[in-house]
Amino acid sequence: MCTSGVFSIEGKKSIPIRMKACIGCKSCVEVCKERAITVRDLEREMSEIASLLLKDLL
Repeated sequence: MCTSGVFSIEGKKSIPIRMKACIGCKSCVEVCKERAITVRDLEREMSEIASLLLKDLL
């Protein structure tokens, strides 16, 4: 299901508990039989270190 640990199983329901951990892969959407999950496109902020390392490529 979620490789980022966003969801917790409570009873028979999957509850999102760590939304900031979502990487937007949508694997949860693919496995949800009830089609009850949607994932909006995420804008990820790049860390200052990553920005400095990639500044010549961006």
